[in-house]
Parts: sequence; C-alpha cells; structure tokens
Amino acid sequence: MKKIYIGMTIFIVLIVLVIILRPTDEKKDSKEVTFSKDIETKYTNHSPKLGNGKKNTIVIFEDFKCPYCKKLHNNVVKKLNNNMEIRYINMAFLGKDSIKGSRASHAVNIFAPERFSEFHNALMNQQPEEDETIWLTEKKIDDELGKLSLSTEKLRKIKDAYKSRNSKAWKYAEKDKEISKKMNVSSAPTVYVNGHYIKEDSYSLNPFKESISQYMNE
Repeated sequence: MKKIYIGMTIFIVLIVLVIILRPTDEKKDSKEVTFSKDIETKYTNHSPKLGNGKKNTIVIFEDFKCPYCKKLHNNVVKKLNNNMEIRYINMAFLGKDSIKGSRASHAVNIFAPERFSEFHNALMNQQPEEDETIWLTEKKIDDELGKLSLSTEKLRKIKDAYKSRNSKAWKYAEKDKEISKKMNVSSAPTVYVNGHYIKEDSYSLNPFKESISQYMNE
C-alpha cells in the first residue's frame, strides 16, 4: 500500500508541475505584447512612419529584395485606410545590396519625409521578375530619387547621406539590422499589430484584416 501511495503522490506532483510550467495562451500573448511594445517605444522612434492613426500601430520588418514583402506591400498595405500608423524596420539581410536600399529610404525619410511613401513604393516595385543576385544598385536608387520632384539641395543631401558612412541614414540602417537580430526576427515580412505578432501569412486584404481584427482598437 505504501508503494502505491508513494507512486500516486509522485504522479500527482508531476501533473501539478506540468500544469504550472506549461506556457498558457495568456502568457504567450503577454510576451507578444511586451515584444511589440518594446519595438514601438524603444526601437522605432527613428523609423519611417506612414498613416495618421494613433490608436493602431503596425510594425513591419521587411527587405526591399523580399518578394513576399512586395506582395504584402502591394496587395495589403497600400490598400489599408489611414486609421493606423505603419512603422518600417528594414532587415537588409537578402544580399549586400539590400543595405543600400535601407540607407536610401532612411535618407529620404530624414530629408523629405513627405516623399518616403512614394520612394518606398518605387523601390519595392523595382524587384525584377527573375531572381537576380544583385540589382539594388546606386544607379537604380539614384534613378528613382530623380523621379521624386525634389529640390536640387534636398536631392544632394539625400544622395550624400545614403552614400556616406558616418551619416544618420547609415546609422539608422545599421540600427534596423541590430533590432532585427536582437528581437530574433529571422524572416520577412514579419508583422506586429498593437502588440501582437500576426502569425498568419496573409497576402491579400480581407484575410489580413481578418487576422488583425481581434487586435485592432476602435
């Protein structure tokens, strides 16, 4: 009887430990909130921001060379209304030319933020149909910058910034890469909405809206 009693006691203790140590949905959800809140308050102050909404914030980790980022951008992000703010973190991890696009986009956001959306859209849609190892060249970037109807002075500042090692644009681009590593984001696009990681890969508007609906503030 003693052996049976001891065995039952051990069994019950093991069950209790499993229940206590098992991560609950609430804990996982709390971790996601902390993760995204950290991104929003500590890591995206330098980020390009689009949209007028203050109640809803979307943080997108992306790369200009990522075809899925292009798909998300064209099929979803461009079609969202302005009741949310979108913040971008450029991972620049898909080739040595990716970082040039990141630097250039930060330079545009610094000196001509009103043109960031146009430039961001242009670079995202410069992706070739056929995969090319290196295509995001300074020539291609400069060509797109030339289409932004900028003053000669602003254009010069942007080009100098994205090509100069000690510029703020370079530092911001490096900061994006550091944030991606620090937060263990290893794939693009990775999306957070109001403190929640969006697990579903939705690349059309309605499924995306459905995925984020439970996290949206009215």
